[in-house]
Amino acid sequence: MALPLIFSQLSRVLMSLVDLAMVGGLGPEALAATATGGIIIWSITSVTLGIKTSVQTLSSRRFGQKKLKDSGRSFYNGVLMAVVYSIPICLIGYNFSSEIVLVYLDHPISSLMAIEYTKVLFVGLLFTSINFVFHGFLTGIEKTKIHLLIAISSNALNAYLNAGLIYGSNGVLAFFQTKHPDLTFIAKLWAPFNFEALGVKGAALGTVFSSLFSIFQYFIYTFFTKIRTLFKLFPFGLDITMLKKQVTLALPMGVQEFALAIGWAFYLRIFSIIGIYTYLIFCSPDYIDPEKFGLPSILTILIIILIVVNIPWDKMGFRIKKIGMIELENVVKTQARDNSKELADLQKQIDELKSKLINSNNDLEIDKNLDNLVTQFLNQYSQWAFSASTRYFNSSTLAFWLAYCMFWS
Repeated sequence: MALPLIFSQLSRVLMSLVDLAMVGGLGPEALAATATGGIIIWSITSVTLGIKTSVQTLSSRRFGQKKLKDSGRSFYNGVLMAVVYSIPICLIGYNFSSEIVLVYLDHPISSLMAIEYTKVLFVGLLFTSINFVFHGFLTGIEKTKIHLLIAISSNALNAYLNAGLIYGSNGVLAFFQTKHPDLTFIAKLWAPFNFEALGVKGAALGTVFSSLFSIFQYFIYTFFTKIRTLFKLFPFGLDITMLKKQVTLALPMGVQEFALAIGWAFYLRIFSIIGIYTYLIFCSPDYIDPEKFGLPSILTILIIILIVVNIPWDKMGFRIKKIGMIELENVVKTQARDNSKELADLQKQIDELKSKLINSNNDLEIDKNLDNLVTQFLNQYSQWAFSASTRYFNSSTLAFWLAYCMFWS
């Protein structure tokens, strides 16, 4: 069951990578536009992962309880949730693509391409959402092999459509002969057709049509097999009680995934700004040159790092809970648990030492305030204690805050 799921999840990433690989021949502007549009759409689409999770959870639970009709109802509930979420977002995204894209990308050429690319993908958001619902339902009822078959065929169609729609029927042959001579056979498949080159818009259309093709295949596998009768998918029906349960399950997961995706989007945006300013400061002779002040570039960076790391961020009200994949809150909790165990062991050793001294026949004087002395020692040298904030306050954090404070506007 696991292997088809793994490959089907990878196929979604592969579809975006195929878009990037195909538009690479159009130049860096098109590549930047496609990457930006992909980040935006994934941020919006990530909410539907909560819907998928709720469908998978309820369908698998009812499937295990042998309540197959209820398992089928969870599918229809998921479709309703996907439609209610996707249609307004499609309309908003299509009409406000310009404003959304310019938040992430402000380039005279790339931003226009990104707007064109994003508009088309917003139209296909509904198809992607329904695909997630099918994926969750079929995973819940242990029909995972279907995902692998659909993933292979949809990605093959996406590569084929991208080739023709991006470069046109005339330019596709030149693209493969120049960039990928081993795949020239794909260009020959476009020989019977006559298409104009659509550029990044063609890449988006290829992705949308591939998602629609995935829905078609899921529909055939679900409604024209024994799954339809076994889970009583006809007639159409909803379970309001179960729907409320699914909304309760989907909302936290969807918000979490959306927040994570948005965080990564702005993370990349900020670091792109850092890259630009780093180049201007240290690589461009027409900009600031630290050596003019008698300071080598590396020494300048080290000085900045030392200054920023030693700023008392906690006293200024800053709390960093997560950096990349590092959950600082969990790290601190783990440390607290480990430190508590160590202190307990230390207290046990002190008690044993006191007991041995008391029970010994020698004339050693025992300080009754031994506990206070240990506490005083720990307080005196607490500044050298291990701290998660000092360990993980690394160059990535430094760069993040420098960008936010100096360059973000």
